[in-house]
Amino acid sequence: MKPGCRAGGCEGSLAGMERDLTGRRMGPRPAAQLSRRALVAGLGALAAAPRTAAADQPAARDSFLILGDWGRRGAPAQRAVAEQMAAWARRFGSRFVVTVGDNFYKYGVSDTLDSHWRQSFADVYDLQTLHTWYPALGNHDYRGDPDAQVGFSGRFPGWRMDGRYYRQSVALAGGRSLDLFVLDTAPLADPQHFPQRRSTVRAQWDWFDREMLASTADWKLVVGHHPLVSSGYQERAYPLLDAWLTPRLERFGVHAYLSGHDHHLEHLRVGGVTHVVSGGGAGGDPMTLRRPAGHVQGWPSAGFAAVEVAGDLMTMTFVDDRGRELGSAPIRRDRRL
Repeated sequence: MKPGCRAGGCEGSLAGMERDLTGRRMGPRPAAQLSRRALVAGLGALAAAPRTAAADQPAARDSFLILGDWGRRGAPAQRAVAEQMAAWARRFGSRFVVTVGDNFYKYGVSDTLDSHWRQSFADVYDLQTLHTWYPALGNHDYRGDPDAQVGFSGRFPGWRMDGRYYRQSVALAGGRSLDLFVLDTAPLADPQHFPQRRSTVRAQWDWFDREMLASTADWKLVVGHHPLVSSGYQERAYPLLDAWLTPRLERFGVHAYLSGHDHHLEHLRVGGVTHVVSGGGAGGDPMTLRRPAGHVQGWPSAGFAAVEVAGDLMTMTFVDDRGRELGSAPIRRDRRL
């Protein structure tokens, strides 16, 4: 897939000029407007272009990336993180990106042709290298139309979002398998903003239990926007989410819970479950001085988490917006330390 305005030489708007997603030069246009013809043509070009050689080469191990709280119309910190993600993916052949929500600030997207898709996504990330995305929703995504993000899968095949919550199965090297259980945590963490909370929550509970019981994957990762434990300054009172999800992570033998919401990078461990906060996709915020139980390491930095799976070992490496490796979190398949 053709990189979003990267291989085509699109460095963003210069002197009021911009390019569409195919790299063609366009005349001045207000930032909030986006040509439907340009968007559809550009997404078709992205889908048709070949992937990078690194992604097509067989490997004895697998790599993917975790990104959260990122869509800020190409702000400098977002672009810096995007460049390091592409560099890492080219180096290690990362197969896909998992997002942990707050994909578009501050008010989500209005539809599948919203200008955010170009300004916060296609113009920022190298979509030839970072060609496959498995997104989760965050609270800011609900300020727009969350179903527009689901519907975008029909316009750009690399954006693979089967619903507000879904399971994604991935075949790994050596015959291993991975299941991603992508949750919609907003109705669970912030129920007062959801008048249909009871039916929404119950349906997701029942779905999660069924899918977990049906899963035979070697690796099980749960993805949600709101963290269960974190050193961030944002409100920590998610009693419904915590009471429902925390015991299920242990009961179903989940290896890691991946989240964002707090704008930093952090590794925690509660029981047999590794918790990863990767909310630095467009900047870093301070962390509290008082660390929660289970805290292992953390950094108030913009960045992302990179995952490598090799046999019975999964390693999560935290990378900042300068490409520095800050620390790592090893996870054994048997969940032992």
